[in-house]
Amino acid sequence: MSAERFLARHSGKPSAPKDAVFPEFKALLHVQPVQYVAGYPVYVFIDPGTKVYTVQFVQIVDDAVNVLNEVYLGQASHEQVINATMLRPEWQFVRDGVIDVAGGQHHFGFGSPEEAWARDTGLRLRAEYHIVKDTIDRIRTVLNINPVTQRPYLTIHPH
Repeated sequence: MSAERFLARHSGKPSAPKDAVFPEFKALLHVQPVQYVAGYPVYVFIDPGTKVYTVQFVQIVDDAVNVLNEVYLGQASHEQVINATMLRPEWQFVRDGVIDVAGGQHHFGFGSPEEAWARDTGLRLRAEYHIVKDTIDRIRTVLNINPVTQRPYLTIHPH
């Protein structure tokens, strides 16, 4: 095994994997407590899945992208995820949202996640396909450090 893998597995010394999609991501830098800022809307970013279903509460303040909270449930129905989402304190500030392009698909004769969110919350979620490489490049830009504030453009709350 590689020296890095040996250190991580047997010596308890974490090391970033060399094949990471975002080697620029540093937990000590990008994962910090971040609070809701009054006057700015909160958005939900939704990725429905059969194994894992996630909802992130995101606030964009000037040029900073702040992930305030998250719902992360496995083997859960749309209704269970929606209920868990609506219990989060940030829900009261949600004004808009986006969903993975697969969110419009119907499985096994059930309604789509997009329809469930519209029915149960009134949110009309946007879904738009983006080329994976373009998405990766965009995320890399927010992993950079803002030269004015000396903080990363993307901050994720630890919980």
